[in-house]
Amino acid sequence: MKKKLALALLTASFYVAFPLVAQNSQTNNNGNHGTGGNHGDGNNGNHYGNNSNHSGHDDDGNSAGHRQDRPHGFGDRNLVLSSHTDAAAVASAVTSVTASLKSGSMITSAGSPLSPNVQTRTYDLLATGPASSISAAEYSAALSTAGPQASAVVPSLVRGFSALKSDPAQLPSVVAQFNSFTKAASTAFISNPPPEFVAMHAVLERLVTAAAGTKVSSTK
Repeated sequence: MKKKLALALLTASFYVAFPLVAQNSQTNNNGNHGTGGNHGDGNNGNHYGNNSNHSGHDDDGNSAGHRQDRPHGFGDRNLVLSSHTDAAAVASAVTSVTASLKSGSMITSAGSPLSPNVQTRTYDLLATGPASSISAAEYSAALSTAGPQASAVVPSLVRGFSALKSDPAQLPSVVAQFNSFTKAASTAFISNPPPEFVAMHAVLERLVTAAAGTKVSSTK
């Protein structure tokens, strides 16, 4: 039981929580909007809250982070940032993150340094975008070790992540894909994740923090 609880907590620690976002009205005609943080799921109007917890286990012993339901806190894959201010903050954060990666000084939120090699690959992926075929292939190969269900998310996740410099407004969509990947990843992968996964998590946390900062300043 202690091992299962530890795995659940580890899985939950890899989720990236995102502040209030807006649905893209051009691609989602009937999703519900509002300031309470609930969003319509595509065209069927289902809701998913932004404050759901991920720890705990199902009766079959699987961690809650591995249930194959919708990742909590997100609607469909067409989520966008709710304002130009948010997008500008994320764009600035992408510039800052790529500078840190280029200099090899990027660290996780816990203060752990990332390996020089993965910083170089992550920088190349963000700075060059989807055209960075070599780094994208290396990232895809590393993430594809998470199991067949998680691997199905890898192409869109890597493609979306690599495009954040040119399209920062799509950050919520990338975060939703990252959380979907984490939810579907195997126990072995979560217990000993490759450096690419850790680096992607660190980058997304930095960008999400930048978007969340605009919410805090707007309420003062």
